[in-house]
Amino acid sequence: MASRSKPCVFSRIAILVITSILFSGCTYGLLYTNATKPLTLNMQATTRGASKATEGSKAISIPTTAFSAGWSSRAIGDAAKQRGLTEFYYADLHTFSILRGLWEEKTVEVYGR
Repeated sequence: MASRSKPCVFSRIAILVITSILFSGCTYGLLYTNATKPLTLNMQATTRGASKATEGSKAISIPTTAFSAGWSSRAIGDAAKQRGLTEFYYADLHTFSILRGLWEEKTVEVYGR
């Protein structure tokens, strides 16, 4: 009897570990992603800047087909022009995704003055 209960415990632990890795929100998860990553890698002596400009894009796609549609722009220049920034210090990319890209919103955040 004791040998039959051990595989059940190990399989439950394995399922728990696999599920936590696949559906994690800290990295790019399968169900849900909400992450911000820097577009600038060298941050030494970089000031934050007085202003922040954002510009985003949205996309929808169906993975089993070739259908994909996107709209809006997330260009750094468009975001800066909208806010009136003349100098850029750094930029971040914020990604919000549901079902591994079935619905995806990407927003660029530009910092400068």
